[in-house]
Amino acid sequence: MAQLRARIEVSEDGLFRQVRLRGLPQKLVYQFVAPPKDPPQILNGNMAAIALNPWATMGNHDLHIEEAVDATLLDNLRDFQAIWALWFPDKFRKIKITADEIIDEYRAPVQQELESRAILSLSCGVDSMFSLLELMTSDHRSVKLTDTLLVHGFDYPLSARQGFGNLQTQAAGASDMFGLDLWVVKTNWRAFCPDWEFTHIQGNSAIQHQFNATHRVGFLADDRWLGLPKPENNGDSNSLVTKTLLSSSVFQTRGTGGTTERTDKISAIGRRPELLRKLRVCWEGPRNGANCGDCEKCVRTQLGLLAANVPKPWPFPIELTPRRVREMQLKSDILVGDIKLILARLQSMTQPNREIIEAVEQAVERYGHHAEATPLTGNGNSL
Repeated sequence: MAQLRARIEVSEDGLFRQVRLRGLPQKLVYQFVAPPKDPPQILNGNMAAIALNPWATMGNHDLHIEEAVDATLLDNLRDFQAIWALWFPDKFRKIKITADEIIDEYRAPVQQELESRAILSLSCGVDSMFSLLELMTSDHRSVKLTDTLLVHGFDYPLSARQGFGNLQTQAAGASDMFGLDLWVVKTNWRAFCPDWEFTHIQGNSAIQHQFNATHRVGFLADDRWLGLPKPENNGDSNSLVTKTLLSSSVFQTRGTGGTTERTDKISAIGRRPELLRKLRVCWEGPRNGANCGDCEKCVRTQLGLLAANVPKPWPFPIELTPRRVREMQLKSDILVGDIKLILARLQSMTQPNREIIEAVEQAVERYGHHAEATPLTGNGNSL
């Protein structure tokens, strides 16, 4: 088995970081754009181990990081690989990750204020917006959310500069509402990884781990409601089973929001009109920083707003119609499960919209007539 050897290079000002692979032309690049304060210092090679794990496991390459890497993270990645190789043996292999030095970060002195700081990846979708709201209004957390992270290069390709700028404006506004600093990072990880949608959480976690000198926790919004059948083995790295295995001994990766049904998330967001205006769920449209209103996810979100009885205006440029509902492209059992939950809410309303309800039923029936359901292997904001 061939071995990939990787090293991390950081610019003098800390704004540019790249992971180079010896003997190969590819390089993984990160750029911090107009950071609110000095960019975080990279303490070790943890971020490289996580970022390259998908490529190595899908290409069947052992990986050596020419940096120090945390022993706990290496143990976790072994378990992560074993689970994924079991779930998807035709796609992933168990490989060996080594490092110049294996360290136990837990024994290192940690500043007291570091214990309470957390960062949340924010896409302005339903899941991350709800997580933002929940983390800032709950009183039982052992850590304090202090920062948000928006990535340019995932759902929004690097070529979509203007659209991402519009999205950034919404993310900044949402973060400002709660007094949080927004960090914006550009990366080519999407093009670098063989299947970026399938493994997007690892890409996100690799960026969060670059904050391990200043933060203790990285929150990644759960896009699966735990009440749905078999929420784990459904095809991407946001699985609640494996997400926490991206943790090291001093930086924890945590999910948030998985116990709340999507319509209830929409309801909570809808009670904050200023936050609802910033909601951006569209990833199939023109990438202009707005919702197209016509794709499956835009239509499904509008159905959720209707079911949650959220008053208008909604952040969509076109009205919800029975035709748009009827023509929704439902592509998996997971999405159909969510639609059925919405349908039950619509049917229980005091003044149900019969035309919309009939259209939802027709969309579900059409899905049932298709070939066997395609496993959900797509976007991180799948719900």
